[in-house]
Amino acid sequence: MAEFLCSEPSARLLPLVLEDAIRMGITRRRRFVDRLVARIEQQIVPLPYNAWRALEALDSTMEVTIPS
Repeated sequence: MAEFLCSEPSARLLPLVLEDAIRMGITRRRRFVDRLVARIEQQIVPLPYNAWRALEALDSTMEVTIPS
């Protein structure tokens, strides 16, 4: 399952923004929206500022950080 890496504040805001976008642009079916947002929340990885995170690609590894 893919991970959505973002800052800690963005991790709190992202589900709300995506829920609104899904309701406005895709469907208003409550059950579908709730399931989709729950799935997205499972994939969000909040990263603290100035903390390095290793990312693994097919043949290499790199690190990223969210600067403050």
